[in-house]
Amino acid sequence: MKTLITLILFISFMKVSAQNLKTYEPFIRDNFSELLNEFPHLDFDNFVIETSSEIENDDFPPFEIDDWNLYLQNSEEFILYNPSKTFAVDYNSYGDVDQETDLLEIGTRNKTRIHFCGSSCAFNDGKWVNDYILILSGGQIDYDSYDELTKSYRVYAMIMLVDLANKINTIYLDKEDFINNITAIKSSNYIINQNLY
Repeated sequence: MKTLITLILFISFMKVSAQNLKTYEPFIRDNFSELLNEFPHLDFDNFVIETSSEIENDDFPPFEIDDWNLYLQNSEEFILYNPSKTFAVDYNSYGDVDQETDLLEIGTRNKTRIHFCGSSCAFNDGKWVNDYILILSGGQIDYDSYDELTKSYRVYAMIMLVDLANKINTIYLDKEDFINNITAIKSSNYIINQNLY
């Protein structure tokens, strides 16, 4: 009985979370033209939760002011501030091959890792919906889908929904509508920033 209740709660959570992404579909369609160009057949009913995790503060001390200012200056291209500038996200903290996404608390100069992406995925764009909701978009290569005949992999649309009010970070993938050729992978702005091919 306990297992059944746990299963029902888990399924309910997954449905509520999936509905949350659907809630933001108009915002995403209005603000993420690059995602829609890369994945023209995107259907929000096809997105499934890949991972969902609680955002927990790292146990690192805050940056010293000079180091903080240098960090912000060097990472400026990939830092997105929320409307009140109390939080920001650095969605390309590592750089070329691997990609770390960090939440920055501006007032305390704290940095918290909210996602790490190896060479299989990349975020390329992001927008704050309000002070507490952030959406990042990108693509993920499925290395298990390699097709020897076409020399290609599948690339899935990937959306991260960060909810600071509830301290939850959720990654969604659309595994139904994918790019499926090496040319698309090489030309994809989601993957071009990484040496994935």
